[in-house]
Amino acid sequence: MNGPEHFSLASQSWGCSASPIRDEMGEVLGVLDISSPFMPGYHEHLLGTVVSAAFAIEHKWQQLIKEEEIVLMHYALEHLGKQETSFLVADRRGRIVYLSPEAKKNLSVSPGDSTKVLPFSMNRRPVYSIDGGQEIGSFITVPVKEPERYGTGWTQTFAFRGAAGSSSAFRHVLIKAEKASRTNVTVHISGETGTGKEVMARSIHESHAGPSAPFIAINCGAVPANLLESELFGYAPGSFTGAKKEGAPGKIMQADGGTLFLDEIGEVPAAMQVALLRVLQEKEVTPVGGDKTRRVHFRLITASNRSLGEQVQNGTFREDLYYRIYVYAIHLPPLRRRREDIPALVHYYFHQNGRPFTWTEEAIQVLQRQEWKGNIRELFNVLEGLYVEFQEETPAPHQIEAYMQQISSEHEEAPPAPSLSVREQMEKDYLEKALRQHGGKASLAAEQLGIPRSSFYRKLAKYKLS
Repeated sequence: MNGPEHFSLASQSWGCSASPIRDEMGEVLGVLDISSPFMPGYHEHLLGTVVSAAFAIEHKWQQLIKEEEIVLMHYALEHLGKQETSFLVADRRGRIVYLSPEAKKNLSVSPGDSTKVLPFSMNRRPVYSIDGGQEIGSFITVPVKEPERYGTGWTQTFAFRGAAGSSSAFRHVLIKAEKASRTNVTVHISGETGTGKEVMARSIHESHAGPSAPFIAINCGAVPANLLESELFGYAPGSFTGAKKEGAPGKIMQADGGTLFLDEIGEVPAAMQVALLRVLQEKEVTPVGGDKTRRVHFRLITASNRSLGEQVQNGTFREDLYYRIYVYAIHLPPLRRRREDIPALVHYYFHQNGRPFTWTEEAIQVLQRQEWKGNIRELFNVLEGLYVEFQEETPAPHQIEAYMQQISSEHEEAPPAPSLSVREQMEKDYLEKALRQHGGKASLAAEQLGIPRSSFYRKLAKYKLS
């Protein structure tokens, strides 16, 4: 494009020649452009030069891809005869480069096919170039058709989405989860905050219904009480100020044919407990402001970090609802009770984030000596902080010790925050978010949340928000 051919007046004094650079699949990687002050007749040869240069870059790219395939093939052959016998190796685009003989028995795919549609594609670890500079592919373990036996007379068909580890405590949890996944039983998952209750719920759901069935999760403690009803049951058109004209389906309707996961079920208000119990009994839901009921069929999984039994005793949770949801219980142990699983969790963190793992055994042992009051969530947060601190460097054990001590001292020096319940903290977060969205205008924020202005100001004073 030369001179006056440019649309912008500011560019009409330039001559530009450009050519796309395509990869081995014909997709555009980038564009090579040469631009210089425009002179008639001067730029005629540049287009040919640019096209030739782009062709040379494409040729070099294809050569690099072939070299990467060779590296991936060598990587695959090195794993033959090792512990993992059923596996495949895929390139950076997810195309299968190598299938082990055992994997061929378990899959109806061939080299060149894409792994992106395979249900086990998350059981992967990255493969890096020879110099370790970039990820060039993936090593993926393939489940065998003859499942591994736990030794109790039945076979393992349960696929856990997280890091299983090797502790006997968590192995017992997986056995119970596998049993639950073979039925449509209502499950209640208990455990401290950060132990992975939603991960477990999703794993049970997918092992039973498959990943394509709806999995609808809602944190009952994260939604203000006055919004929870419409979140769960939906609402009819024009039900309240700010409602969508066409209405909206609730989480229960969205879960039809799949699983409804109610996290922090103990935070549901008493009035809502009655409505929820009716839905579970009648298998029907009526939107807020509507008069038509709809049949629904879903599996219910609930979770709580508090004892529902104690809540029943102190009168904050209905006994009849308790017996409706407390059918099959699974308790997730805190991380301090399964320290032997920390190496597997650390590997899982690096794998999920596509980062090379170079830590020593001594470095991981430092983590195993910690208390981890925030459980797996705290562990992953610490790993993220260590990555920010050291980037691609491998931290030494004493550096990890120092980092952990620094975090501990900062927590001790911080002024004690007022004690808020889960619901109060979530309500405070909602108020802050609404205020930010409306530039601090309380009237607009109150209208968005559907809270009377007088109540809104009382809540601002309660949480010391300005």
